[in-house]
Amino acid sequence: MDEGEASSIALALEIKNSLLIIDEIKGRRVAESHDIAIIGTIGVLLQANKKGLISDFISVLLRLVNKGFRLSNKLLDSLIEQYGKK
Repeated sequence: MDEGEASSIALALEIKNSLLIIDEIKGRRVAESHDIAIIGTIGVLLQANKKGLISDFISVLLRLVNKGFRLSNKLLDSLIEQYGKK
């Protein structure tokens, strides 16, 4: 876990009922161990999609992946299958 994640977790501990946006696994585990509510980038995108704030979840997701956002092929395939254009 790097300094950024550690600082974010420390701030979330200070602010009651906060929601921490974090993707890094080690940081997520630490946050969960302190009962901090967490969400990841994909979760944020899915909520934005559900609320109609983005028109094409898969296009946004693929742009992130093409810019270096790491995501397992299994999860990517599952998301494409579930949220891809019908």
